[in-house]
Amino acid sequence: MLQVGIIHPISDGTLVSPIQVGSKKSGIIVIKNVRDELIPTRVQNNQRVCIDYRRLNKATRKDHFPLPFIDQMLERIAGETQYCFLDGFLVISIFVLH
Repeated sequence: MLQVGIIHPISDGTLVSPIQVGSKKSGIIVIKNVRDELIPTRVQNNQRVCIDYRRLNKATRKDHFPLPFIDQMLERIAGETQYCFLDGFLVISIFVLH
């Protein structure tokens, strides 16, 4: 894609995150060595992509109103007969719990 001009290198950008590809350890097999001893050995047959988002996290504005956890929300409405909320379109929805 780089050769045909679909993507362009932007390694000097302020929000570019470095990417590292490494081997992923997926299991253990037992191999005999030259002295017929059984040696457990990790198999590395998969690749893993690791992205360093520290520069992007520094540049991102923090959310002062994070979404609550679902278990916290369920505790708040437990025992109530009805509740309402504002969705993404600012429409008030009222639910009656039975």
